[in-house]
Amino acid sequence: MMAQAAVNKIQLNHAANWALAGVSFAHLLNDAMQTVVTSAFPLFQQAMHLSFAQMGWIAFALNITASVLQPLIGYISDRKPMPILLPGGMIFSLFGILGFAFSSSLWMLLASASLIGIGSSILHPESSRVAHLAAGRGRGMAQSIFQVGGNTGQAIAPLLVAFVLLPHGQLQFLWLMAFALIGILIQASVSRWYKNKLNASRPHRTQSVQHALHESEATPQPVSQNELSYP
Repeated sequence: MMAQAAVNKIQLNHAANWALAGVSFAHLLNDAMQTVVTSAFPLFQQAMHLSFAQMGWIAFALNITASVLQPLIGYISDRKPMPILLPGGMIFSLFGILGFAFSSSLWMLLASASLIGIGSSILHPESSRVAHLAAGRGRGMAQSIFQVGGNTGQAIAPLLVAFVLLPHGQLQFLWLMAFALIGILIQASVSRWYKNKLNASRPHRTQSVQHALHESEATPQPVSQNELSYP
């Protein structure tokens, strides 16, 4: 009996570690795609003769959607966790990357940047929640591993631009769609683990609430002075 319990615990820890590794790698892919946009500004400037102000608006569209929407997504998912958001964020990024490959005007660049920003704002809150859920007591370490993924993605993005996009042109953005597709597959797998974890925790929460209500009903309440009746 004890041996079976030990095996089950090892399996649970193994699944949690894979979930943490999954969201961390997805964080790497997401931040790589997001950073590629700003690193590719010289390519857009040369191909479309954009001004510095126009490139600033592209950066604004990317970062405002990636940052301002995050608290809203976090607030909603705090009230109702949604595992579907894990692959969902990558789907937005996929269409954003596709848009950059075929953009021929400023408004198309702005729309594509906004899609990638929305994808990033959706990915971060739920992925961070999965990292904490998978960590158990080691939340500091889990958050650090999650951040390593994002920072590594930001580091490799300029190299992708230098060795892939600038020498071969804008259509090479299509190769980056592989990042989004891999991210969708990884996040879909993690979302199943996340959903099972949420479903497993619900009976415990229900039992805790019912136990608290039972104790509250069983505990005699003090009688106030106003409720005392005198002959």
